[in-house]
This record gives sequence, C-alpha cells and structure tokens, in this order.
Amino acid sequence: MRALLYKLGYKVTRRSYPLRTFRESMQQLKEKGFYPGTIIDAGVADGTRDLYEVFPEAHIVLVEPLREYQSDLERITAQYGGEYIVAAAGEKVGESSLRIGNDPRKSSLIRSDLRGGVAATRTVPVITLDGLIDKGDYRRPYLIKIDVEGAELAVFRGATNALRHADVVILEVAVLDRGGTAPELCEVTSRMRDYGFVAYDIVGAADGQHGALAHVDVVFVEEHGRFRPI
Repeated sequence: MRALLYKLGYKVTRRSYPLRTFRESMQQLKEKGFYPGTIIDAGVADGTRDLYEVFPEAHIVLVEPLREYQSDLERITAQYGGEYIVAAAGEKVGESSLRIGNDPRKSSLIRSDLRGGVAATRTVPVITLDGLIDKGDYRRPYLIKIDVEGAELAVFRGATNALRHADVVILEVAVLDRGGTAPELCEVTSRMRDYGFVAYDIVGAADGQHGALAHVDVVFVEEHGRFRPI
C-alpha cells in the first residue's frame, strides 16, 4: 500500500512522526499555552489561513507590497479582522525596486534571478516592522511570519524592537540559493540566535529546479522561552 501510494505521489506517516503541518505546529504551540496578541504577516500573497484560524483572537496585521494581492488582503481582513498595509517590510522607511515574477509569489527585493522569470520591475514603498509597532497599539506577545523571498536579514535590521516582543517567528528560508543573493539557512539561523531565537519546528519545504531542497519554513522560538525544554 505504501509503495502504491508513493508512486501516486503520496506518502503515509504515523501520527507520532515529528514533522508537522503548518496548522499542526500552530496548534501544538497553542496547546502549550501560546496565545499571540498580534500576528504580523509580512509577505502575505493570498494569506496564511491556518495561522489566522488557529489564533482567531489575535489582531492581524498584513504587510504585502504587491497591489495584485489587495483583493486578498481585503478578503482576509473582512473575514478575520485586522488591517493591511500595501508595502514591503525592510531595513528602513523609503522606497525600493521590487522585481515582480511571472509567478508573483516569487517577487523579490533581493533576488535578481527569479524562478519562472521576471515580468516587471516596480518601485514600492518600504516600512519597518519597528515603525509599524511604534505607530500601532498592538497587544503582545507578537507572532511574526516573514516570507520575503531573500530579504529576511533586511527585515530583521528594521525589526529589532519587534523581535524583542515576539515569542514566535516563522520564516521561509533558502536552503539553496542558486543566485547567491539571498541568505541561506545557516546564516539566517545564526542571525536569529543573535536575536535570541532558535529553530523549533520545520513545517514546510519545497524542491528547486534540479530536485535539491530549495527552501524550508522554520518556526523559531525564544532560546530561553517557554517552549524550550529545561
């Protein structure tokens, strides 16, 4: 049965297997007593439904630079509450050139060689997460999800205060960046430790063009926080 399903593109695992889906990972955090006051979702695209549904009491703040996703931002805030900003998260307030992919999900401020090709280049406004929380009266603790196609370190530099008040940070991180312009997993995890966070869970992964692992979705928690075993 396992062999047949594998040929069809499926795999059966035991429920006790440590790898969890995104929703299962968020539910596990909730079972451990984590209830974020605010969810900051930077790099939204069409949304992270599992995140919003597991923590329905959290105030949602969406940050997305592509106006093509504005109808999704409006739909999400209408359904789950919260607010949205059409801008990119970055190191400092201003503007930056965004390469828009033929697949808009691959659009990046950093990468020049986008998988699927570049459809256009557009100047977009840039905000910092620190500036965002300074202007808003947001409840703590924060859960911060960042999916910015290689610009993670720039977002960190503009989010030092936000990270101090976050219990959980979720990142899409490159394992293999063929263009050489985005930070890879080892650099990002090292930098996250500088900010006081360590890897806690891996909830998603994708292969690249040549079958090698391209990126993973990593859940980080405070190194000396509630989720780390004593």
